[in-house]
Amino acid sequence: MKTYSIGYIPTMDEQFAQLDAIYDLPWHRIGPYLVGVITAYFLKVRLQNKLSLQRSTRIFLWTIFPLLNLWIIFTIYTRQISIEYSAFYMGTSRVLWGIGISWILIACCTGNAPLLNKFLSFKGFIPLSRMTYCAYLLNPLTAQIMFLGSETAFSLKAGMALSICAVSLNTFYMSYLYCLMFECPFVRLTKMALTKVMGKRSGTQSNRTDDQTQKNIGDKTNNNITTNENS
Repeated sequence: MKTYSIGYIPTMDEQFAQLDAIYDLPWHRIGPYLVGVITAYFLKVRLQNKLSLQRSTRIFLWTIFPLLNLWIIFTIYTRQISIEYSAFYMGTSRVLWGIGISWILIACCTGNAPLLNKFLSFKGFIPLSRMTYCAYLLNPLTAQIMFLGSETAFSLKAGMALSICAVSLNTFYMSYLYCLMFECPFVRLTKMALTKVMGKRSGTQSNRTDDQTQKNIGDKTNNNITTNENS
């Protein structure tokens, strides 16, 4: 494993130093996406948005999965971990995080978390949800522009919280502009094109149905005439 061979410890300093070796590689980050795809298939196809659980089972699941996510966040807080433990953490943390999030999704969609589902379904989150993908794409670029254009050195200790807030605000501002200029028009054009194509298919299918109906009526009329003549 790459993490073990280079003696990687998951800290901010090492993350910046090993961006090209570990952090940026897509096969190191694909785990949560695969978990999401499997969860969607399992939820829609297998469960069909229905899952009845006993109260004790719900309590157990709502205990184990949040604890799993908390372990992923806080297990490296002290940074005093071995290379072996670091390799295990880097190899499993992203997949386990995705599994923990997938339980929240399943619970909300199957009625096992009504209060949380009501909160997450708040309509005020819709504009932000439409900008999240753009924010995901623009965040590294925004951070580099801000940090590389700074006149002072960037400190991970003193200005961490302030820098996170500044990068987040600028990222969502840029994603808002990006959505208005590119994503929203493209989505609108795609919907118009799909509506037009589906309309043509519906019209063709309707014409075929009408032709078949008229043919059946004609055949029935001819049969009646033939029967009357024979009589």
